[in-house]
Amino acid sequence: MAAQSDGKILVAGHNPSNPSRVIVFRLTVEGTLDSTFGDDGIFVYAPDTLGFSYLPSVYVLNDDGIILAFTSFEGIGNEQTHRVSILKLYPNGEPD
Repeated sequence: MAAQSDGKILVAGHNPSNPSRVIVFRLTVEGTLDSTFGDDGIFVYAPDTLGFSYLPSVYVLNDDGIILAFTSFEGIGNEQTHRVSILKLYPNGEPD
């Protein structure tokens, strides 16, 4: 979770029914979804992996831009491929 300068709250995680998707939603100061962010308050990113993605970090920049840092992996056992990804969003939830 992170807060933007206007008090809006960003909550990030992964979709448990589709673990390859990273999700960020923004709440207004009243606690409702902010329809001016992403697609009706929710930003979804599906990395090019068939494995799992996790979003441990969401950061807010000085201009209220958003940085998402997450890891993903695919494969099993010793054949796993791990990736670390960083994605930047504009304050309105659009990819930069």
